[in-house]
Amino acid sequence: MRMIRTPTSFLLLLLVLLFVAAMSATAAQPFACHPADSATKTLSFCRTDLSVKDRVKDLMGRLTLQEKVKLLVNNAAGVPRLGIRGYEWWSEALHGVSNVGPGTKFGGDFPGATSFPQVITTAASFNASLWEEIGKVVSDEARAMYNGGLAGLTYWSPNVNIFRDPRWGRGQETPAKIPSLLVYMPPDMSGVYRGATVVIG
Repeated sequence: MRMIRTPTSFLLLLLVLLFVAAMSATAAQPFACHPADSATKTLSFCRTDLSVKDRVKDLMGRLTLQEKVKLLVNNAAGVPRLGIRGYEWWSEALHGVSNVGPGTKFGGDFPGATSFPQVITTAASFNASLWEEIGKVVSDEARAMYNGGLAGLTYWSPNVNIFRDPRWGRGQETPAKIPSLLVYMPPDMSGVYRGATVVIG
């Protein structure tokens, strides 16, 4: 069979190769302790049949002092020899998953997320169930982005400080300056993010 060599077929082949290269470059790294990672299969801290205490003890025993120190910062370095990738702790979700912090990257299957009104306007609704519904959406979108390798699972949210001084520049992130408005916010918003049912009242 004779191959046809035309500029169009060459250009098409080049585009396909560039697309494959781009997809490979943006593919998410495997999670730590991924079953397909042969380097971590035998490590005790990856064994889910052990207690959390035993797994933590094993991991801490394997880390050097330098590695432990590098894990204590906002942009924690990875430990490739143990299959642990770097982690960015700073991600924002005050009124929806946001790409403001360096820990979340929109793109590919996740071009964006739902953006809700600023927290102070949500509080003005006096609607307790609204908080829970927003929390569920934020939690679902955050988990999807994590599973897609574009975000972590730590988010700065919610800010429940009382807005006492108008000179503070982050007042719009809080429910209000009136403490009684906090009764409309779930007492454990992190429970909503984790998928727990929150009882208000």
